Amino acid sequence: MPADVRPVFVCGTGRSGTSVLARMLGWHAGITSIPFELRFHVAGLLDVAEGTASAADFAAKVWRRWYRGEMTSPSGEVKRTRGLGEFFEAPELEDLLAGFVVEAGTDAHGAARCLMRSVLERVADLGTGRLVVEHSPANGRVADRLARLLPEARFVAVVRDGRDAAASIATRRFGPDDPVDALWWWADRHRETTVCLRVVPADRVLTMDLLDLVGSTGDATLDRLLGFLGVGDDPYVRGYLHEAMSPEAASVARWRRLSPGVRAAIDAAYREITEWCESDGIPMPRPGS
Repeated sequence: MPADVRPVFVCGTGRSGTSVLARMLGWHAGITSIPFELRFHVAGLLDVAEGTASAADFAAKVWRRWYRGEMTSPSGEVKRTRGLGEFFEAPELEDLLAGFVVEAGTDAHGAARCLMRSVLERVADLGTGRLVVEHSPANGRVADRLARLLPEARFVAVVRDGRDAAASIATRRFGPDDPVDALWWWADRHRETTVCLRVVPADRVLTMDLLDLVGSTGDATLDRLLGFLGVGDDPYVRGYLHEAMSPEAASVARWRRLSPGVRAAIDAAYREITEWCESDGIPMPRPGS
């Protein structure tokens, strides 16, 4: 991968703001933001790199799960397509994966690094900028492993009041559908992400609270983010921040709109989770309200 292609992995817990942050960054002329979660790197490639999974099995899995895909609404309507097929024609990817399998026979870590860099280079070539943003929420839970695979990568972690995240998770097709169960699901991922990011060199990690981005400190927070990424200001990114990012759009304090009984239960669980995290030195996001 050319030295000018720089990967940035956005990390979060799911419903923490990873997608909207990646979307906002995609408006920057110097940044290419992948419009969907690649996922293959966190759900297979790292295992090959570490010698715990077969390269051939992983390559077959790419065709089954990550070459062609569709994002659908709950009604089944196709919203958009996603997958490596957006960047590679089938014969091209077949050759790339065949070379990967052969190289992995003698250097699994090097083969995985080469494959990931090849994908990021292709994304950059088809985009507008050489800084490539990927936003699979699981990035944070394998940040230490990703940092070993791609030493040049940077990580942006988005945190959000777990009660608001849980209220949103409970309405989605992933995670528990009970808000209190969803809150504990969130807590496990928040803790794991925090611990994994601590292993990454501090100058390669930026943690930001969603409240700081959508509130009155939004412009200063964006300045800090762009500075960390090493890119200048961009009027389109600034415009997206002002027009599309607000406490209302981010559903701040969403959990307070739950029924009184559920609201009381989720708040009690959050206090318990806060004590649990603070006892282990895990910082909590700022409360939304």
